[in-house]
Amino acid sequence: MRVVKLNDAEFREAILKLRNRGGQFQRAAEEAARMITHFDLDISEAHQVTNHGESRIKHCVKYDLPGACRLVTVHNEGVIYVLYVGDHESVDRWLDRHEGLTLSCDRATMRVKVVHVNRVVHEWKQPDATSYTTDNVPYFSRVPDFDISTLIPEPALQKQLTRLHEGSSDDEVQEAFELLELKHADKAVMLFEMLFELKRGDTEAAAMRLKLFLNRAVDLAEEPALEQQALDSAINSDQLVVLNELTEAGRARLLDSQFQEWMVYLHPDQKRVAEADFDRPVVLTGVSGSGKTCILIHRARHLAKKYPGERIGILTLNRSLARLLRNLVDQLCVDGESAQIEVHAFYDYFRALLHELGPEKYLKQLAGLVPVDSPMRQVIQTVNPRNLANEVDVRSGETTEDTWHEFYGTLNPDLSNQLKPVCGHFEEYRIDASRYIREEFTLLRSAFSVSERTTGYMSFDRAGRSVRLLPRLRKQLLKLLLRYEEYMLAGGVLDVLSLTQALLPLSKEVRSLPADRRFRCLLVDEFQDFSSLDLGVLQLIPTAEENGLFLTGDTVQKILVKRLKLAEVGLDRVNAKHHKILKNYRNSRQILKAASKLANTYGTLAGRQGEEIEMLDPDLAIRETTMPTALKTNHQLKKAWEVARDCMADGKSQAWTICIATANPDQIPVSELLRFKPQGLRAEELSGDYIRKPEVMVVSTLNDMKGFEFNLVVIVGCNQDDFPAKGVPLDEAWRDALRLYVAMTRARDQVYLLFEKTPSTFLDVMREELRWDSSDIRCDHEPSSSDEPPKDLSRQAGKSLKATPAPTSVKTGSCSHWFCQESLEILRRYFLVKILRSKSRIDFRGVSGKTIQIAHESQERAFVDWLTPKNMEKLHAKDFYFLRDFITGRNFTRRSLKPLERDLHRAKLLYFFKRQ
Repeated sequence: MRVVKLNDAEFREAILKLRNRGGQFQRAAEEAARMITHFDLDISEAHQVTNHGESRIKHCVKYDLPGACRLVTVHNEGVIYVLYVGDHESVDRWLDRHEGLTLSCDRATMRVKVVHVNRVVHEWKQPDATSYTTDNVPYFSRVPDFDISTLIPEPALQKQLTRLHEGSSDDEVQEAFELLELKHADKAVMLFEMLFELKRGDTEAAAMRLKLFLNRAVDLAEEPALEQQALDSAINSDQLVVLNELTEAGRARLLDSQFQEWMVYLHPDQKRVAEADFDRPVVLTGVSGSGKTCILIHRARHLAKKYPGERIGILTLNRSLARLLRNLVDQLCVDGESAQIEVHAFYDYFRALLHELGPEKYLKQLAGLVPVDSPMRQVIQTVNPRNLANEVDVRSGETTEDTWHEFYGTLNPDLSNQLKPVCGHFEEYRIDASRYIREEFTLLRSAFSVSERTTGYMSFDRAGRSVRLLPRLRKQLLKLLLRYEEYMLAGGVLDVLSLTQALLPLSKEVRSLPADRRFRCLLVDEFQDFSSLDLGVLQLIPTAEENGLFLTGDTVQKILVKRLKLAEVGLDRVNAKHHKILKNYRNSRQILKAASKLANTYGTLAGRQGEEIEMLDPDLAIRETTMPTALKTNHQLKKAWEVARDCMADGKSQAWTICIATANPDQIPVSELLRFKPQGLRAEELSGDYIRKPEVMVVSTLNDMKGFEFNLVVIVGCNQDDFPAKGVPLDEAWRDALRLYVAMTRARDQVYLLFEKTPSTFLDVMREELRWDSSDIRCDHEPSSSDEPPKDLSRQAGKSLKATPAPTSVKTGSCSHWFCQESLEILRRYFLVKILRSKSRIDFRGVSGKTIQIAHESQERAFVDWLTPKNMEKLHAKDFYFLRDFITGRNFTRRSLKPLERDLHRAKLLYFFKRQ
């Protein structure tokens, strides 16, 4: 006896609802779960069969449960289908809704589908709910390849039937079918039952009902042999699960409240890829929402079973997504396979490899690019290989972000003079110089190894970049890149691109690593975020060719400035297997139509600039929701929380399925979103553990949402002047557009795009696919914290500092006269790195030289204000060891800090006597 759970039915939802009611209803749910196990063991439960038969569904058997509850099943020869469980009233309502339920199978494809056929007495019943669509296409026009004239020859009858739509009244439907029944009684019944399915929004069921009538499909109860074949067919992987084939842990998970459909139900095209064998690397691309990550997780489990005892690796770009994948692996692999599967962020895995193999070859290549007396050579000599690859300096706490801001806002005259002409070139084009230079460094290092960059960059096509760079400027950028790498090495900080650069000369060593440092199979998620060089190193990791490397991603979601050409690393269509999934399983039709219009418009622009972006035309989902809403409001941060709170109040979503995101984190950082959270709501920044906290709402940037899924997404910062951000070249705004596409397609049901003034150009592109509305906040609320928001000095650098007068005098509280000039310089560096940057960070991106000068003057005033005896009393010479000397590039030593130590001691004495 095979026991089958039918996904079209509502068994799981019903048993969870019953369990949550507690008491006798919980006992009924537990008894139903026990009976499923008994069916599996072929133990008779005949003593529990209800005394009353059931004529609404053929072969239906109902079982008594505690608390006057019932378990509804269908018994065919050798198969039991569990359909529903509930109290007497809910079971009766369910049976009414599903009167005539018939398990049908397409003879050609073996596809199984539930349809509703009333073979006793046909009544003109309407479905209990109509599924409304935006397009409101006539009902019978929704069935693929169906021409009603092949069934009904009379033009008048054809016209009456083909004009029925969602706005047709019950009387119009009744009239059309009463006339039809006079001439074609059997066809009238069949067509009305098709209409029943169409009104419920199930086009596939309507098509199957037609096939039953044409004898292209069969009632499974009538052909037991075909039924067994259908249960084994992969085409029904999203519809049926044979409980006998699940372990005890698998069955328990099926009835767990944390269960998600993807854990058991894979769509046929997903299942084929997840369980296939490949003799070459695989590149799986798919539209957003097609389940690429789902396939990757299932494939990891499949490979763990296929290669017991061997390491299976999953790699993705950031730790947050890696944490999410780890949680998903643990939820899916309940039978012990998760112990074989390791999930790593790209940075962490490459960092471990570099610590294993050593950075000497990389450092030697860098040294070869600079003169013998260069500060870079001196820095390289001080590098500690065991403390090299970090995202944070273990001594000072400096991050890669801090390193960049310190580099770009340098006070070193020599470096400042090198930066000036480059920044000036971009400022002439009104471009954010800091952002553009940093992205150019990213592109350069993602395209060339250290040994190739000098010659390669001079003739580089710079795909995806629109600003022309003459040879003179390229040479200057190459020099600046070396200075930036010097900055990172001096602090022991390396970003992810440097790690790849460091591993490139170690290809032989990587191949020679033992199996416990590599993986039998390596699966890479979101491959479009990696560079060609990254993928070249990753190809060395799998220990076998068969089922070795598996990449999933979507080039339309490529938002980072990296060089990615699959052909350059042998992953083109000749050397690798390429698969596509075009069906979107996540988003509603309305969300996908709007987002796809945005992606197609700007993806085409990116393609013209040489980016390898493959535009996939998605199959729109059947599911309908409201159109994404472009909402003008008077306070977008408060309105965002209001929208989220309304959604929760309506019972539409749990907290964890709602995300509020900022489109411009420079103007509206995540911390500002959280500051305006109303009292009583729980919220935190998005992380990979969000699925474990159903009571907590999340906030995020657009970039960080990739790979996650929500019911509702609210995006703030969609003003014209804020998004795309100022300083982004017009022809490169496509990256911001694709970021918005990614964020919108994270939502299953609803998207809100909030703005306060003029909407972003991106919204205008989607204008016809959006619902435009205007609504101010209904009930003002105080931010959850009464603290003042942190000062955004990057805004001040570009705006308010222009109006700030120059300092006229030093505050009386300052004790600058107690220190010599050398000591003041060290204190000033300490203030900039430790004090100012711990609270707010000045970012001079894309502003004029005059504005920078004014900002520096404001910084100096802040330094003088801080230079008080009370603050100096807390300092000791050892507090300055983490600072680097501009001249040597090394950290300060006690000897070099002797003058400051003397001045601090004297200042403390003076302060002591002053207080006396």
